[in-house]
Amino acid sequence: MGAQRIKDEKLELLLEAAKKISSDLPVDELLIFLSDTARDLLEVDRCSLFLADKEKKVLWTKVAHGVSKIVVPWDKGVVGWVYQN
Repeated sequence: MGAQRIKDEKLELLLEAAKKISSDLPVDELLIFLSDTARDLLEVDRCSLFLADKEKKVLWTKVAHGVSKIVVPWDKGVVGWVYQN
């Protein structure tokens, strides 16, 4: 029964996310919401949502739990590997 409750809670989070995504939230608020939702779904302490800047070939986020802004080359580090693969 506990596993089903967890699935139901995660489904509820996804449904709430779908509502927010289709609303007219400002981009910064939407990024924060999506990052918080991913953190809750993955059951982790922190989560960062990176966006790709194709002109500068970097990945960046203003939404990282615990820091203000991160910018990394899109072919470096774990985040770069995830992006490339």
